[in-house]
Amino acid sequence: MDVLMLLIAIAFISLLTGLIWTMRIRSRIKKEIDTGVSQKVKAAPVGFNPVIMSYVLFVALIFLVIWFFKLYYQVPF
Repeated sequence: MDVLMLLIAIAFISLLTGLIWTMRIRSRIKKEIDTGVSQKVKAAPVGFNPVIMSYVLFVALIFLVIWFFKLYYQVPF
């Protein structure tokens, strides 16, 4: 298994674990959780969702790590 496949596998497992963990926590909450949310967040719940933002930032971080390895080390990808 080369380095690229290992990094992709780690990223995929991390994302999948985070998604499952988030869904399990959300399924336990039965009450309304949007009571103190501003109108901007209510208008665009996906864009201002911190969970989704953290997934996007994590994927960007993974791509930066892959780019760093490609730039400074002799990796086959």
